[in-house]
Amino acid sequence: MPNTTDNLKESFAGESQANQKYRAFAKRRSRMGFPTLARLFRTAAEAERIHAEGHLKALAGIASTRENLQAAIDGECYEYTTMYPPMLEQAQAEGHRAQIMFGYAVKAEAVHAALYKRALEAAAQGTD
Repeated sequence: MPNTTDNLKESFAGESQANQKYRAFAKRRSRMGFPTLARLFRTAAEAERIHAEGHLKALAGIASTRENLQAAIDGECYEYTTMYPPMLEQAQAEGHRAQIMFGYAVKAEAVHAALYKRALEAAAQGTD
């Protein structure tokens, strides 16, 4: 049976995904000439972002700058070394169009990790 921490993690993931979906829906509605629908999706997306942030805070997921940077480094490194490579390989084997985004993601996450590492070094020296 899930505990409150499990529930917070699931809620954080769900709210984060809803935020991104609604932002994408808003972008599409806006391009199609439906500004009111786009505004509705953007407003709901912001509410979902607020919910997600609250869940993250309840998980004590926001720490010191150095701890947050290390968490970002760990997450980005996981994504480009462990998560995305098999996804890319499978998409390529299937000839799925997702291979394009997975390929970009592997490269982008490596860059993000490097940038966060530089930021952590700067933070350790007390600079921005």
